[in-house]
Amino acid sequence: ACLRQEASNIRDTAADTSKRGADAVKRATETVKNQAVSAAEKATEVTKDVSGEVTQAAGDITDAAKQSVEDAWGSVKDTTQKIKDTVVGKAEESTESVKRSAKSIKPNFTA
Repeated sequence: ACLRQEASNIRDTAADTSKRGADAVKRATETVKNQAVSAAEKATEVTKDVSGEVTQAAGDITDAAKQSVEDAWGSVKDTTQKIKDTVVGKAEESTESVKRSAKSIKPNFTA
């Protein structure tokens, strides 16, 4: 009877120990799972942040390039207008000069 009782106690202790071990494994598994999910979420946030920063930087570069092109085009237009004004002004001066010269010349007709 003593041996049966001892065997029963050992069996109960082993079952209890086994159950506690299984519970500990389950808790550890949950902890690892939660940590993995948390790490994955953080990685996703970092990826989104980096992606957003890259997108913003690309937009800034595009805007800067667009502004540079617009500035260059404005400069070309201004320079072209200045050249045109200068050429037209010189042509008008030449025309007036020719007209003045023509008026100052008196025809010398002898018949």
